[in-house]
Amino acid sequence: MKRGLIFCLSLILLLAVSSSEVFGQKKKYKDKRYEPATRPTVKDYEGKYVGVEASYWIEVFVSPEGKLSINSYEGERRATLSDIRLEGAIISAVKVYEDGGSENFSGVFANRILNGQSAFGIIVDNVQVKVSGVTLHGLFYRLREESASDAPLPIETDARVARAEIEARYNELAEAVRNKDFAAFQSLRTEDFRALAHDGEMQDNAQMAARAKKLLDRIQPPINVRNTIETFILLDNEAIAIVHQNFSRMQKVAGVLHLIETSVRQREMWVKTGEGWKLKFVDGVRDQQTFVDGVEVEG
Repeated sequence: MKRGLIFCLSLILLLAVSSSEVFGQKKKYKDKRYEPATRPTVKDYEGKYVGVEASYWIEVFVSPEGKLSINSYEGERRATLSDIRLEGAIISAVKVYEDGGSENFSGVFANRILNGQSAFGIIVDNVQVKVSGVTLHGLFYRLREESASDAPLPIETDARVARAEIEARYNELAEAVRNKDFAAFQSLRTEDFRALAHDGEMQDNAQMAARAKKLLDRIQPPINVRNTIETFILLDNEAIAIVHQNFSRMQKVAGVLHLIETSVRQREMWVKTGEGWKLKFVDGVRDQQTFVDGVEVEG
C-alpha cells in the first residue's frame, strides 16, 4: 500500500512539473499545480467527485458517527471501499467490486490550482480507465459543487478530442518523414523542444533538428512510419502520450543500401498552441529494437 501512496505523491509532483518545467509553458499561458489538502472535519469530505465522464465518479458519505463510506463508479462497474484509512490528505482502502473482485485503492486529497482558480478533489493513482480507446492513469476526481451542472468536466471529456487531434499530428509527422520534408517535420515541434535520450543525455531543439535533417537526407523509399498511442493523459492544454513507433526505410550503412527497421516506445509531451498541438518534450525511451535486412542487431 505504501508503494501506491508514494506514487500518488509522485504524481502530484509530475503534474506540477509538467505544467511549469517539463512543458516550459509561459506563465501568461497557464499556471497549474496540485497541492495536497486536508479539510477541517471528516464531514467536509462528503460529496460527489467526478472524473473522466459522468459514469466515472466517486461518492463519499459520512455516518453520524463520523465514519467514511465510499463508492467508486467506473463505467458499468461499481465498487465499495473497505478498510478505509485517512491519514492527513492521504486516503487508502480496498475496492471490493460487485462481482467479488478486489484491488487496492490509494489517493490524495488535493487542490488543483489552475490560473489562480482552486478546485478540490482526489488524485487516484491505481486506475486504468479506458474511454473510447483512450487509456487514462492517475485521474483527478473533482468535487462537484452543489450548484454545478451534472455535465462532464471538460478537462477529462475533452481527452478523446485531444487524442484525435494529436493522432492527426502523428499522421502529419509520418507524412513529413515519408516526403523527407524537414520544414514540415520541424514545424510540428515547439521552439524549445527537448529530448532526453535513453543514455540520459538531454538534447535541445537545435541538436534534435540537426539529427532529424541528417536522417531525412540519408533515408530512401520505401519509407514507412507508424505511431501508435498506447496510453494518453490530458492535462488541460497539455498532454502526455506513451507511443509505440515503428519506422522502416532504405538506408546506406558503410556505403551499402540496406532495409533498416526500428521500433521504440517513448513518452511524448504535447502542448496546445495557437497553431495547434506541438511536440514539446520526449523521454522515457525503452524497448528499442533495430533490424538490418530482417536480422536484429544491437544498438
